[in-house]
Amino acid sequence: MTTPTDRLALLVDGAAYFAALRSALARARGSIRIVGWDIDGRVPLTARPDGEDDDGLPPTLREFLIALVERRPALQVDILL
Repeated sequence: MTTPTDRLALLVDGAAYFAALRSALARARGSIRIVGWDIDGRVPLTARPDGEDDDGLPPTLREFLIALVERRPALQVDILL
């Protein structure tokens, strides 16, 4: 199935990628699926040098996902490494 989109961005910089990922994950309502991703849960998901973001969620992937599920208990997060 294909879904049309009206937005597209090429993310060349790692900081831009993690900032975009953080934003997309924070907006998730039903589910998050991370598949075949070789990543450390301690990686910071922020582009800001101070490591803080305006969403009130922790900076690292692991803690971010935990806090997100605590905020939205119906959110299903699956990670297959």
